[in-house]
Amino acid sequence: MLRTSRSRWFTVPLKTPSLLVITAIAGLALSACSGAHGSSVAAGTLDSGFGAGGKVTTDLGSPADRADAVVVQADGKIVAAGSTQDPAQGDNFAVVRYTPDGKLDSGFGDGGKSVTDFGGKSDVVAAVALQPDGKIVAVGTSHGTATGDNIALARYASDGRLDSGFGTGGRVSSDLGTAADHGNAVAVQSDGKIVVVGSTKDPVQGDNFLVARYAPDGKLDSGFGDGGRAATDFGGKSDVAAAVALARDGKVVVVGTSSGTSTGDNIALARYTSDGKLDSGFGTGGQVSTDLGTAADHGNAVALQPNCDIVVAGTTKDPAQGDNFVVLRYVV
Repeated sequence: MLRTSRSRWFTVPLKTPSLLVITAIAGLALSACSGAHGSSVAAGTLDSGFGAGGKVTTDLGSPADRADAVVVQADGKIVAAGSTQDPAQGDNFAVVRYTPDGKLDSGFGDGGKSVTDFGGKSDVVAAVALQPDGKIVAVGTSHGTATGDNIALARYASDGRLDSGFGTGGRVSSDLGTAADHGNAVAVQSDGKIVVVGSTKDPVQGDNFLVARYAPDGKLDSGFGDGGRAATDFGGKSDVAAAVALARDGKVVVVGTSSGTSTGDNIALARYTSDGKLDSGFGTGGQVSTDLGTAADHGNAVALQPNCDIVVAGTTKDPAQGDNFVVLRYVV
């Protein structure tokens, strides 16, 4: 593995943890943004024009409703996804759409909400993405199925109904032959193919990075990796991918954490060619493992700059302060 000296990083301590339900949302973008609220409104304050004082809380009728992912449509509508608990089925996928002012969108699903059961004991969305045609792809994990934990995908039409042209009735459950296959992040290519990253469990190596690519109809793409998937071991006891970014040349950049290495938990990156092979021109054989000199360095998010340099955000552990924000940039 490469302990990289080509990255740049900074850390920001956060003194108190915070809990977020749904608040006026700002996405990470690589272009300049200017507010439309006038100079009298201080940047960084909650938007009083959204929901109630900048906040929206939605009860889906269960004791445990959780939003874990969000995306904003071109028309300003907001799609939040996560889970809701059914007393008989356990957690189910939940996708909710709001109008730009924070009201539930009555033209989506059932009064703004769409709930999907995959048959697992717990079906939870981890990520959501938009297709160019307005369809919504939600990705996560169906825990406790007859074959263990499976990667779960659902695709919804723009009105919130499951898309019958995707998988089986709008759903795909992928068992990759292990006890634990997890979907943690998703990106949609310009050709409509869907890239999912997460982890798959090897009986000897433990969890490995996983990248799976699906055709627009929900079938695994046989032209990617080994039958539609690629697994990568970083040498840790558990190597889990948390985020993905697509480069203009079709390469796939994946970021996560390699836990339990000889230097503790390290930030892990892998870059794959468009056909699912590790990119030999990146790091050591397509892989980079970054130890920042602490016991716990975690990679949680990734974005590409216009020149394709890679920006990673996550956490690093300070002996006095505890976990701090960390942002790194890697050259390509």
